[in-house]
Amino acid sequence: MTVVPGPVHHLVVDRGSLDYVAEDGIHQIAEDTGRVRRVASVAGVRDLAVDARHLYWITSSGDLDRAPRPD
Repeated sequence: MTVVPGPVHHLVVDRGSLDYVAEDGIHQIAEDTGRVRRVASVAGVRDLAVDARHLYWITSSGDLDRAPRPD
């Protein structure tokens, strides 16, 4: 079963959600509802990490950016 049509990369599973990078930005799927939200509209994400409060990513230019995690 396809959950999200590709291309999708940089998956992180944490705190009841799946965070991933797609061509139009960083998204989060809630494990309990399957609801998909766009967390950040960014292009060129090279890596993705999470902690309790934020999503962090490295841009294609090498910058480290972050956004609050949706609750």
